[in-house]
Amino acid sequence: MLASGLPAIVQDIDAEPLFLFRAVKRSQLPAETVAFIALPIEVKGVPIGVLACHRIRSRQRHLNDDMAVLRVLATLAGQLLQLEELVAEQTRQLEARNAVLAQALNTNSALRADRQFTAVAAGAQRA
Repeated sequence: MLASGLPAIVQDIDAEPLFLFRAVKRSQLPAETVAFIALPIEVKGVPIGVLACHRIRSRQRHLNDDMAVLRVLATLAGQLLQLEELVAEQTRQLEARNAVLAQALNTNSALRADRQFTAVAAGAQRA
């Protein structure tokens, strides 16, 4: 699912031989018919993760309603991850700039100290 970037719906996990029960053991789910829904989490159109859930089929809600909620959550997760990436990049740039400015400040301080030392030394030689 992650590789394809396409949503996946398994209407009955017991009737699907490819469903492997990796996330939750079947014994931990209700005895009723259980569906499985998985949607990609994307950043810049590239799937980077999966948001998935089990759904009891006998619920009165429509499957489309649950899909809509999950789609919103997957979109928000992708946007949050993209924002985190942007903040990290901005932080790296600011840290690099601060390092350059700190070095320039230290260099200027060293030059001023050297000039002061030279002036003091020259004054001491004249005296």
